[in-house]
Amino acid sequence: MGLAENTLVIFMGDNGYMIGHHGLETKGNAWTLAPPRTRRPTMFDESIFVPLILRWPGVIPPGQVREEMVCSVDFMPTFLDILRAAGAPVPPIGAWKG
Repeated sequence: MGLAENTLVIFMGDNGYMIGHHGLETKGNAWTLAPPRTRRPTMFDESIFVPLILRWPGVIPPGQVREEMVCSVDFMPTFLDILRAAGAPVPPIGAWKG
């Protein structure tokens, strides 16, 4: 069907693997494992830098590496733009209420 040649594939990791690093037992403003048990922000690399791999033949060149920061909040509007450009019907945002 040729799907591999016209499909956007996205692989994105989660930062859950940092639990236990730096003496933390949870993500976010975590409790420390060692005394004194206090809360502190966890802005370590493991909580910020997560894997993101995109494959989109004909749009993203293979082997390209980018250094810009990405925020997952931008994914949905981007996906909707891609669908609209492909001519797919996209309901208005208000129609998505659960």
